[in-house]
Amino acid sequence: IVVSGVLVVSLFVSGTLLAQGVLKTDMSSPKQVVKARKYLMKTVKLNRGDAFKKLEAGNIADIQANGAAMVIMGKVMPPLFKEKYESAYDGTGKYYKGASPAEFEAAAEVLRMAAQNLRMYSEKGNKDGVTKALGDVKQSCSACHTAYRGKY
Repeated sequence: IVVSGVLVVSLFVSGTLLAQGVLKTDMSSPKQVVKARKYLMKTVKLNRGDAFKKLEAGNIADIQANGAAMVIMGKVMPPLFKEKYESAYDGTGKYYKGASPAEFEAAAEVLRMAAQNLRMYSEKGNKDGVTKALGDVKQSCSACHTAYRGKY
Protein backbone atom coordinates (compact mmCIF):
# COMPACT_ATOMS: atom_id res chain seq x y z
CA ILE A 1 0.00 0.00 0.00
CA VAL A 2 2.86 2.39 0.81
CA VAL A 3 4.58 1.80 -2.55
CA SER A 4 1.34 2.36 -4.44
CA GLY A 5 0.68 5.46 -2.31
CA VAL A 6 4.11 6.86 -3.12
CA LEU A 7 3.53 6.09 -6.79
CA VAL A 8 0.20 7.91 -6.71
CA VAL A 9 1.79 10.91 -5.00
CA SER A 10 4.66 10.84 -7.52
CA LEU A 11 2.26 10.80 -10.45
CA PHE A 12 0.19 13.54 -8.84
CA VAL A 13 3.22 15.78 -8.28
CA SER A 14 4.52 15.20 -11.82
CA GLY A 15 1.07 15.73 -13.30
CA THR A 16 0.58 18.91 -11.32
CA LEU A 17 3.96 20.26 -12.40
CA LEU A 18 3.18 19.50 -16.03
CA ALA A 19 -0.32 20.95 -15.75
CA GLN A 20 1.01 24.14 -14.19
CA GLY A 21 3.39 24.54 -17.13
CA VAL A 22 6.37 24.30 -14.78
CA LEU A 23 7.97 20.99 -15.70
CA LYS A 24 8.58 20.74 -19.43
CA THR A 25 10.01 17.93 -21.48
CA ASP A 26 12.58 20.44 -22.77
CA MET A 27 14.13 22.19 -19.80
CA SER A 28 16.80 23.99 -21.83
CA SER A 29 15.54 27.47 -20.94
CA PRO A 30 17.21 28.86 -17.78
CA LYS A 31 14.03 30.81 -16.96
CA GLN A 32 12.02 27.58 -17.15
CA VAL A 33 14.48 25.80 -14.83
CA VAL A 34 14.29 28.65 -12.31
CA LYS A 35 10.48 28.61 -12.54
CA ALA A 36 10.49 24.87 -11.80
CA ARG A 37 12.87 25.39 -8.85
CA LYS A 38 10.67 28.04 -7.31
CA TYR A 39 7.55 25.95 -7.81
CA LEU A 40 9.14 22.94 -6.12
CA MET A 41 10.33 25.04 -3.18
CA LYS A 42 6.84 26.49 -2.72
CA THR A 43 5.35 23.00 -2.90
CA VAL A 44 7.73 21.70 -0.21
CA LYS A 45 6.88 24.70 1.98
CA LEU A 46 3.14 24.16 1.50
CA ASN A 47 3.43 20.45 2.30
CA ARG A 48 5.43 21.23 5.42
CA GLY A 49 2.85 23.81 6.52
CA ASP A 50 -0.01 21.43 5.81
CA ALA A 51 1.71 18.71 7.84
CA PHE A 52 2.09 21.12 10.80
CA LYS A 53 -1.64 21.93 10.62
CA LYS A 54 -2.51 18.23 10.54
CA LEU A 55 -0.23 17.63 13.52
CA GLU A 56 -1.90 20.42 15.49
CA ALA A 57 -5.31 18.95 14.64
CA GLY A 58 -4.18 15.47 15.71
CA ASN A 59 -4.47 14.01 12.21
CA ILE A 60 -1.18 12.11 12.42
CA ALA A 61 -2.01 9.43 9.83
CA ASP A 62 -2.90 12.05 7.22
CA ILE A 63 0.67 13.39 7.29
CA GLN A 64 1.89 10.33 5.34
CA ALA A 65 0.98 11.97 2.04
CA ASN A 66 2.94 15.12 2.91
CA GLY A 67 6.01 13.06 3.79
CA ALA A 68 5.74 11.01 0.60
CA ALA A 69 5.33 14.13 -1.54
CA MET A 70 8.41 15.77 0.00
CA VAL A 71 10.46 12.60 -0.54
CA ILE A 72 9.61 12.75 -4.23
CA MET A 73 10.29 16.48 -4.45
CA GLY A 74 13.69 15.88 -2.90
CA LYS A 75 14.36 13.39 -5.71
CA VAL A 76 13.26 15.84 -8.41
CA MET A 77 15.27 18.83 -7.14
CA PRO A 78 18.95 17.94 -7.73
CA PRO A 79 18.89 17.91 -11.56
CA LEU A 80 17.30 21.37 -11.51
CA PHE A 81 20.18 22.80 -9.48
CA LYS A 82 23.16 21.77 -11.62
CA GLU A 83 23.63 25.30 -12.94
CA LYS A 84 23.24 28.67 -11.22
CA TYR A 85 21.35 30.45 -14.04
CA GLU A 86 21.91 33.81 -12.35
CA SER A 87 20.65 35.72 -15.39
CA ALA A 88 17.28 33.93 -15.21
CA TYR A 89 16.31 35.58 -11.91
CA ASP A 90 14.32 38.79 -12.03
CA GLY A 91 16.88 40.83 -10.10
CA THR A 92 14.95 41.08 -6.86
CA GLY A 93 14.80 38.78 -3.90
CA LYS A 94 16.85 35.61 -3.66
CA TYR A 95 18.75 33.42 -6.09
CA TYR A 96 20.67 30.14 -6.16
CA LYS A 97 24.37 30.77 -5.37
CA GLY A 98 25.45 27.37 -6.62
CA ALA A 99 26.87 24.17 -5.19
CA SER A 100 28.66 21.16 -6.54
CA PRO A 101 26.30 18.40 -7.69
CA ALA A 102 27.52 16.24 -4.80
CA GLU A 103 26.86 18.99 -2.24
CA PHE A 104 23.36 19.64 -3.51
CA GLU A 105 22.58 15.93 -3.75
CA ALA A 106 23.71 15.51 -0.13
CA ALA A 107 21.46 18.39 0.97
CA ALA A 108 18.53 16.89 -0.95
CA GLU A 109 19.22 13.53 0.69
CA VAL A 110 18.87 15.13 4.14
CA LEU A 111 15.43 16.41 3.08
CA ARG A 112 14.47 13.02 1.62
CA MET A 113 15.48 11.14 4.78
CA ALA A 114 13.66 13.58 7.06
CA ALA A 115 10.56 13.37 4.86
CA GLN A 116 10.80 9.57 4.75
CA ASN A 117 10.95 9.51 8.55
CA LEU A 118 7.95 11.84 8.63
CA ARG A 119 6.00 9.44 6.42
CA MET A 120 7.08 6.41 8.47
CA TYR A 121 6.25 7.95 11.88
CA SER A 122 2.92 9.15 10.55
CA GLU A 123 2.10 5.67 9.30
CA LYS A 124 2.88 4.29 12.76
CA GLY A 125 0.85 7.01 14.50
CA ASN A 126 3.93 8.16 16.41
CA LYS A 127 3.21 11.81 17.28
CA ASP A 128 6.60 12.43 18.90
CA GLY A 129 8.37 10.96 15.87
CA VAL A 130 6.26 13.08 13.51
CA THR A 131 7.06 16.20 15.54
CA LYS A 132 10.80 15.48 15.42
CA ALA A 133 10.71 14.60 11.72
CA LEU A 134 8.86 17.82 10.88
CA GLY A 135 11.55 19.73 12.74
CA ASP A 136 14.19 17.83 10.77
CA VAL A 137 12.45 18.71 7.48
CA LYS A 138 12.38 22.38 8.47
CA GLN A 139 16.04 22.24 9.51
CA SER A 140 17.02 20.64 6.19
CA CYS A 141 15.30 23.48 4.35
CA SER A 142 17.00 26.13 6.49
CA ALA A 143 20.45 24.56 6.18
CA CYS A 144 20.22 24.32 2.40
CA HIS A 145 18.86 27.85 1.98
CA THR A 146 21.54 29.27 4.29
CA ALA A 147 24.31 27.55 2.35
CA TYR A 148 23.09 27.94 -1.22
CA ARG A 149 20.71 30.88 -1.45
CA GLY A 150 21.85 34.46 -1.90
CA LYS A 151 20.14 37.85 -1.87
CA TYR A 152 20.27 40.51 -4.54
